[in-house]
Amino acid sequence: LISYVMLPAQDSHPTFGTTMYIGFNEIQLEYGLFKAIVFQDFTNKSFIIALVHGDVTEDEPVYTRLHSSCVTSETLGSLDCVCVEQLNGALLTISKKKCGVLFYLIQEGRGGSFIAKSRDRMFVQHHNDSITTFEAYQMMGLQNDYRHYRNVFDICNILKWKPKFVLLTNNPDKVSGLEKSGLNVVSVESIEVPPNPFNRNYLLSKQMFGHRLMITKTPKTSFPLPESPAEPFTPTAVEPSGRFVFVSRYLLPVKPLRVRLTPSEYQSLGEHLPYELNLDGDYLVDVSDNEVVSTKPVLQKPHWFRVHVYYDVFSSQELVVLTYGDCATPSRTPLAYIHSDPIFHRFPLHEARHKRRYHDCVQQIVRNGVGAILLFPHDGFGYGLGRRTVESSGRREEVQNEPRDVNDYQIANTLLTLHFGAQQPFDVLYIHSAQAPLLKNAFPMLRELIWYGDSNDALGLRLLETRQNLIFDLLLDVQNNVRIELPAQNGSCPTNDTLTNGSHKNEVPAPPYLDSRYTYLVSGIGSSEAHAHFLIQLIQKHVRCEFLSVATPESEVDSRLASPTVRLIVFSQGMSPHTHVLVRRAHVLFTSVTDTNPSETKRQLLLDVKKRGGIVVQFPLEDEYQVLVRFVGVLFGFIACGLFAYGSLSADVVQIPNPTELKLRALSLPSIEFEQLAMKTRRLVILCPAEVLGSCRNLSLKWCESVFGTLPTLLDYFSYVHGGFQAVMGQQDATPHVLIEYSNSQATEIVLKMLTHGNHPSWKVTCGSNAIQAAVELEISFNFWMLRLMRRMQVNQRSWPGKDLENTLYNTRPTV
Repeated sequence: LISYVMLPAQDSHPTFGTTMYIGFNEIQLEYGLFKAIVFQDFTNKSFIIALVHGDVTEDEPVYTRLHSSCVTSETLGSLDCVCVEQLNGALLTISKKKCGVLFYLIQEGRGGSFIAKSRDRMFVQHHNDSITTFEAYQMMGLQNDYRHYRNVFDICNILKWKPKFVLLTNNPDKVSGLEKSGLNVVSVESIEVPPNPFNRNYLLSKQMFGHRLMITKTPKTSFPLPESPAEPFTPTAVEPSGRFVFVSRYLLPVKPLRVRLTPSEYQSLGEHLPYELNLDGDYLVDVSDNEVVSTKPVLQKPHWFRVHVYYDVFSSQELVVLTYGDCATPSRTPLAYIHSDPIFHRFPLHEARHKRRYHDCVQQIVRNGVGAILLFPHDGFGYGLGRRTVESSGRREEVQNEPRDVNDYQIANTLLTLHFGAQQPFDVLYIHSAQAPLLKNAFPMLRELIWYGDSNDALGLRLLETRQNLIFDLLLDVQNNVRIELPAQNGSCPTNDTLTNGSHKNEVPAPPYLDSRYTYLVSGIGSSEAHAHFLIQLIQKHVRCEFLSVATPESEVDSRLASPTVRLIVFSQGMSPHTHVLVRRAHVLFTSVTDTNPSETKRQLLLDVKKRGGIVVQFPLEDEYQVLVRFVGVLFGFIACGLFAYGSLSADVVQIPNPTELKLRALSLPSIEFEQLAMKTRRLVILCPAEVLGSCRNLSLKWCESVFGTLPTLLDYFSYVHGGFQAVMGQQDATPHVLIEYSNSQATEIVLKMLTHGNHPSWKVTCGSNAIQAAVELEISFNFWMLRLMRRMQVNQRSWPGKDLENTLYNTRPTV
């Protein structure tokens, strides 16, 4: 539906009263196409936006909302009011009525400014909600309401528009305000929003002062403040120049994407819900399912941020800093984010990238446990709403040579230093590449810039994060997610009961699916080659086995298999064309391909293995494509090897740590200096005990496929001293080393001391007490680390180097 209203000519900027027409944009909201007509009051320089939907020029009533700006709910995601819900609800109503206008008025704090609003919150919190917002205003010498609606009257005159308003409001003062301005209000409709535990008292105070609210008295679970509220104070200059005046501080409940629960709170849920762990070991639980949240009050917990409001005497701007955790004496490096506040992004845009980025960065700070968000008040990287309006009116070429970003990041440095300390290094999240050099110049204590701008997942990193989290859900039910399908007629094979209930005391059992009379050829390529070597490691004490290259000519494979005492085991997660020759001859097939795979060729290969009486071992994740590196299938391939080799993963044989333990272990990531060198050189040395060399083979491939680095040197500790160490010491540049500690910690400590002589940084990764635990823990640790590196390096996992060239070789099958 096209928004229709008569607008002035392009170069015409008519005025009426104190209001000037600036221009317009067409914006696509979740509820349809709206025309955003921009005006400015030239007495106080504030903008007014008329969001028009449908034909408002007809002689029909126009559904109308007078909406005052609210930066805390519309930008910061706070839960202590209902402003953003009323904004979105009014726009939805207008869309459904197919005709209407929302006047967006920059009148923060009922027209008293954000300073007044923030000091009001400070006073109310200090009195434990025993006073109302209106009483707080009176205590500060303020009127209840400073808002006016004369700009709406001006706008109607500029547009030569005489509407009949159906006003969407609960506030009778807005009705009388419009009528006093000479505008025609024909009826009023309520736009009430159900209260939550954090805004109920605020709404009750509005009800006491005449707002028409019917459901506000509904009882709600209360949540105590996480700390004592701030004592109200007289605004004070906070740095030598006197430029910044600290005016208020209070606690802000922010709506979470994932609620933070203590271990005891998570256990109290009584059911498993997907979660992550933050660096403090608390659970971050997804709360996107409103039905689940409504039945679990603990899931309604917010993220509590401290709001600090400053007044810039030089620019007359209000600046807001949100802090999380203990910024005064942080236990880890604080994480900061500088958030610009484009006014249009306060609306429910169809493509809400900017809002998603903000909430993602909030989540990163919560994960980190300590950090801050600084809100810049200027729209459009410091230019203001006027620039965006000019650009959208067809004058983009005239402004494109101007700097992309004119925000004063020195202000950000001054305010962040107040909270972090003058000597405290900190990391900064950023979302636009143009910001990077500006941020580096502005922050002398900057440790690292971390890019977080891929809100549409064009790089595939969100998909990888989803798969990383999926691993922990799948680990809760390994026996059902890794299946061994035996031949229908095979009396010599154990039953499924043996698989799930087998118990072996005090020793590693003999492989239940293998026969010592046979020699087993084990094959795979890529990550599947690591699985093949790993299985050999597990079974070689009990049966004769050897690795068979996928590149082995077909005639030689047939010659080997002609012997009645030779059997073939093939690993192929996705059944790539390279493996088809071997899959057609396999006695045992490890794969993620299922009977419902979209590829007819793969389905037929799988069926042929079963018809021949072969064993099929299936593990997740089928068709783990779309990005280059794989997280899920590789890990569960190692677990499948353990199930096949031992018949069980019971506590008597192998016990995989629970997901919480694995997540905590994975949070022990290398130092920033180690990472910076790894990113700079794209080099890596991986050293491990010989016992886990088989499972470590995939770590080399994961490094190459994740950050497109050179193939790492992978050696066991004792082989390292025979050439590898000498080569490293002969290099002028330092090389980062990953040292895997398994059973022999003595070798690890010796190598650590050797590396200090060449200033080669190291990351020691300790893994479990048996090979399967070690494989799982190493995969998860590397997944976490690789994903962090990929984010910092902005690696494109959807369109990787050489993607268009590799298929010719990838689809070529080995021949004689």
